[in-house]
Amino acid sequence: MSLERRHHVDDDDDGDEIEKRKAKKVRKTPADFLLLDRLGHQNQSDDDGDSTWTAPSVTSRGVRFQLSLRPEEPPAVSRLLFKAVIPSDILTSYSNLSNAAADAYFLIRPSSTQFDLVVVSSDDKAVLLQASCGGGRDYFVMDHHLDSHHSPPALSARLQEMPPCTRISIRLGLMRRAAADDSYVVAGLETGDKGWWHVSFLSTSANVWRRKPVRLAAPELRDWHHLDWDEVDLVACGGRFYWLDLRRGLLSCSCDSLLAAEDDDDEPLGLQFTLLPNVTMKQAREARICNYPLTRDQCVGVSGGHLRYVEVSAHRHRPSSSYSPVAPPALCDDCRGGSVTSWVLVDGRSAGAWAKEHTLKFADVWREDSYRSTGLPMEAPEFPLVHPLDPNILYFSIREGKDVSGREFCVHLGTKQVKSCSSSYKGLNVDVALEPVFAASLKTTRAVAASTTDGGFVPRL
Repeated sequence: MSLERRHHVDDDDDGDEIEKRKAKKVRKTPADFLLLDRLGHQNQSDDDGDSTWTAPSVTSRGVRFQLSLRPEEPPAVSRLLFKAVIPSDILTSYSNLSNAAADAYFLIRPSSTQFDLVVVSSDDKAVLLQASCGGGRDYFVMDHHLDSHHSPPALSARLQEMPPCTRISIRLGLMRRAAADDSYVVAGLETGDKGWWHVSFLSTSANVWRRKPVRLAAPELRDWHHLDWDEVDLVACGGRFYWLDLRRGLLSCSCDSLLAAEDDDDEPLGLQFTLLPNVTMKQAREARICNYPLTRDQCVGVSGGHLRYVEVSAHRHRPSSSYSPVAPPALCDDCRGGSVTSWVLVDGRSAGAWAKEHTLKFADVWREDSYRSTGLPMEAPEFPLVHPLDPNILYFSIREGKDVSGREFCVHLGTKQVKSCSSSYKGLNVDVALEPVFAASLKTTRAVAASTTDGGFVPRL
């Protein structure tokens, strides 16, 4: 081959390589949301590379910490890393408090200096975080609406400490007030066997906790205050907070009604009750606490601007009979796999009505080449999650072995195709492990992380 001919060939090869690099960059285009591990992970590397960290924040117990988001393309799992500096006297500094003060704040003398970070909830612009260490429990809002291409997510100042009556066992939700002053509202429902229920809430514009008595709006439900409301999640959608009990349904109120309530107003605020699909009022009234983790088969989430409910029906456990020596016949794929059904809440401002959208048999998914190519077992998946932007896509986790490791994958309910599948991730098969977080404004942070991938950055541990 002549030198001139070889030169032209080399040019063609270089052109192909450039096109491949461009295509690779396109494939690295950030997703519009992340599947964020609810548990923060301590940074184990001394070399931070090009990762970005928030400015230091301080907890009520004097712990200084920083956060770094490590985003991954769904269905891979994204993580929040933290590094914390814990005061050496954090276990002994309670000696300055009187017993009365300690009792008033429900303080239990800690025996560990472990720092824990938990993703409590999120909306389309921010994440609510809980930081615990040395007996203190504090909340921060991580705003991921970024303008700079090289800045980490902004972490708010510590929210005001919750009043003593609301410090224990209250699940909090987050809602952004974009039309008002770009502040956030944090709210949680307190239930009890006696007296009125209450909603505790805080607006970040004032950073003051308020507490409002509430009751069920429908007169026929007023006696439900003696029932145990087993809240598994709190979702914000359409200007309303929804408290979810997977045995019954949803309790909701508008954010405006909370903020408009006067502190000295003793008139309870009405909560709207909405039954879940396939649940009757009689079943809801008679529901009892269940040891089975209902989030394994059910979820409620926001997708496409509407509230959606997903339910998996599967034969996970077949009771064996001790009276017969003959093993029961094996289930066919259609029966063993079960199905998944999704509904959309048509009107969340009133009693509400659910409209069924999709029903899909998992056996039909197993027969597709897209599922076989993943190497996933032919087993009914667990812990469904709705795609926050596309209601036709659901995410599931599936167990690998006897430990808590699993893989996350997503299915298009219309085409039955598996769109993508993650590698193994430890901690997927636990109750409420992931938080779907909108990430359209996280592209700048993802770009920083993606730029380190070729240089040894390990995206998932």
